[in-house]
Amino acid sequence: MIRILKTIFAVSLFFLLSATSFGQHYVQTNLVSDIPGMATNTDSNLRNPWGLTRSATSPWWIANNGTGTSTVYDGKGNLIPIANQPFVSVPPPANGSGPSTPTGTVFNGTTDFEVATGKPAIFIFVTEDGTISGWNPAVDPLQASADQCRAQRPRHRPAQPGLVHPQRAHHPPFERGRHAASGNLDFG
Repeated sequence: MIRILKTIFAVSLFFLLSATSFGQHYVQTNLVSDIPGMATNTDSNLRNPWGLTRSATSPWWIANNGTGTSTVYDGKGNLIPIANQPFVSVPPPANGSGPSTPTGTVFNGTTDFEVATGKPAIFIFVTEDGTISGWNPAVDPLQASADQCRAQRPRHRPAQPGLVHPQRAHHPPFERGRHAASGNLDFG
């Protein structure tokens, strides 16, 4: 009886240890960075990136908070130029100057959020100051177009920069963005 228990214990231990040794392992590969030598590719426009999005068929779009731009990369971190330029500019607030501070981006696969008549934004950006802008290459391949609409958020709620693109059944999608500086909640 003791011999059978020892055998069962040994076999159980073998399977337990072998299962953990064959677990999945991952290796991190830095694909792109603004710091030379930190990644496979270097891009000086990729400073303080916040947002990351793509469609089912597009490359990756990054919202670069530190440069007021969005850069586009393939799955290996190679820069994909837009209209022969290394980035798309995200506009600053109305009557503002300097680079904007994008905190998020989403893909818009709908006909909503037009940046010009009959031209919906394909990618939408939000900035720290609350500017919501959309990009459609038929309108301007190098610059997103701004559209601002603000609603006050309660002061007791913390600011959470970023952008979401909720889609509800039987309702059109809409954008929600928050920005830290003014305490406003933006809807597009």
